[in-house]
Parts: sequence; C-alpha cells; structure tokens
Amino acid sequence: MSSISTINIEQFQGCVFFGLSIRKPGNRAKVRDMAKLEEYLKQLHADGESTDPAVALPPNFNAAKTNGAVKVTKRLLMKKPQTEQDPTPDPFEDTCSFLNATKEQLVGQFGKALPSKIKEGLFVVRKDLVQEFEDKLREALVQLESHYIPLVAGDYEDAKSRAKDTPVKQGGLGPLYREADYATCNDFCKAFGLEWQWLALGVPDDLPAALKAEAQAKLETQFAEAAEEVKIALRVAFQELIAHATEKLTVTPGEKPKVFRDTLIENIHAFIESFQARNIMNDQQLAGLVDQARIVLMGKEGDGLGANKLRKFANVREDTRAQFAEIQRQLDGMLETEAKRRFNLSED
Repeated sequence: MSSISTINIEQFQGCVFFGLSIRKPGNRAKVRDMAKLEEYLKQLHADGESTDPAVALPPNFNAAKTNGAVKVTKRLLMKKPQTEQDPTPDPFEDTCSFLNATKEQLVGQFGKALPSKIKEGLFVVRKDLVQEFEDKLREALVQLESHYIPLVAGDYEDAKSRAKDTPVKQGGLGPLYREADYATCNDFCKAFGLEWQWLALGVPDDLPAALKAEAQAKLETQFAEAAEEVKIALRVAFQELIAHATEKLTVTPGEKPKVFRDTLIENIHAFIESFQARNIMNDQQLAGLVDQARIVLMGKEGDGLGANKLRKFANVREDTRAQFAEIQRQLDGMLETEAKRRFNLSED
C-alpha cells in the first residue's frame, strides 16, 4: 500500500480519502439492422399487435425515440433460467450483484465511508479503518477471481446460445443475433474488476510562495465547507430515517395501522451500527440522539425491537412512535440552526 500523508486540516485529521470503482463488461449492443428489427417484431407480435419499436419491445431491449428516430439496444446474453433442478442464479447477474454489493457495503448509504464533497466519487474514511477496507476489498477480489468469474466463463457460450436459439416469443434474439457483437469469453471475463486508491489532497511544495499561499487558503476553505457538509449530511440522513419511521408508526384515530416493511427498523439499525465509523466530525449532539435510538431499538426488556413486534403490539408501536417523535423533534431543531446544504450519503 502506498504511503498516506496527513492533510493539515483539523476537521479531517485522522481521515484519508478513498476512491472505489467497479468494472463490468458491457452486455448491450445497438441494433443496427432495421430490417432485421422489423423481422424480429413480426415474430414477436405474430398476432398482429403493434410493431412500433418504441412501445412493442420486451424488457431485454431499450428503445428511445428522438426526433422521430428510434434508437434500440439489445441485451446480448440471455439469462440462465432458474428451475427446481437447478436453482442457481444467472452467473453474469450474480457477479454484477456481488460487485455492486461490495461497493455498497463500503461506500453506500450505510457504509463506513462518506462522500467527501471535495470531488465526485471521492470518499473520506477514518485512518483506523483503512486496513479493514483493504482486507474486505482484497477478499472480494479473491472471491471474484476464484468463484464468480469461473461461473461466468462456464456459462458464457451457453448464454450466447440461449440468446441465439431461444424462440423470440420466449426471449431469444432471433434474427437480431449477431456474432460480431460478442467479445471472446476471455476478454469478457477480464472486464470484471474492482479498483481502488487512497489519496491525500494538498498543495504542491514547489509552487511560488504567493501562489502556494493562495492555493492553501482555497483548499482550507474547501475542506472547512466539506466538513460542514459531512456533518449536516449525517444529521439529515438520520432525521429522514426517524421521520419516516415516526410517520409509518402513527395511527390516525378511526384508521388501521399503516403497512410497513421490515426495512423500516433494519435501516435504523444499519445507520446506528455504522455511525461511529462515519462520525468523523465528532458530532456529539447527533451521537446522543443515535444512542437514544439505540436504546429504543433494544426494547424495554432488552430483547430487541423488530418490525413484527411493532405490527403485533399496539402499545409497543405507540411507545416507539412517541420516542422516535421526540428524537425527530430534536433533530429538526438541530437542522434549523445549520446551513441546509444537503447531499446524498450514497454515491449516485
């Protein structure tokens, strides 16, 4: 691992910057032969339904109409069907999901990194978590190379054959199949990957003195603004989770309780579990409210509070709603005193 220099900005001492990207091979190609597209649509809609590409194509196609012209792209590999005899997922889809999940776990909504607000795609991570990130990413690379890519390679030719030979009405490409659209299996598999880097931002030492001082002042201002953004972003994210839970747990007199998913509580749990790693600005006010929510989720008897218990017991639901409402009230008051510049905790 390359050395990491300390950024001379108080708010970010103890943190480093991190960039992460995932690579996946393309699985779509433009439909170039309109005559074959027309033939495909006739096979697809042999019963005389519309053959307008903008409205008649199945989900494995994308069609966009611009200035009267239709641009159509097709999915190249046909998914492996899951059956009782072979319930394993499609290798390509499964590998893409693995890469997405790896990235989400580290820099997603409940990951241990935060968007830096310094540069798009750049995250801030506590220094004491660097090795944890490295270990997880290196382990993911091993899994990618030893498990996922061999499955993709083993299914690649079959996936091409499914696209070529499956009847159009069952999802095949039919006349739109074109061998030249496909990479070799080796090149296709090489396109999968995980890439990351650790960065330090600073002003070069060899700048003229006046220019260096000006650049340093700009950088310090940028970091000060970013520090405030990170602090506000965590407060907003927690406020939104608590407000959503409060709203879903509120029962209007004369109406039935609202329907909610298990993620109503699971997402609050996830925020709490990752909070210490992400509280890089040492926001003690927010930390106090997160601790209050942790106590609420422990349950009065210490047996934990889950979505099923909230659905089953009206008194538990109301008690939880009241406690969440109080936490929300305090969060609302905190945010009213802050500059309300918001950005998402996920990269997108």
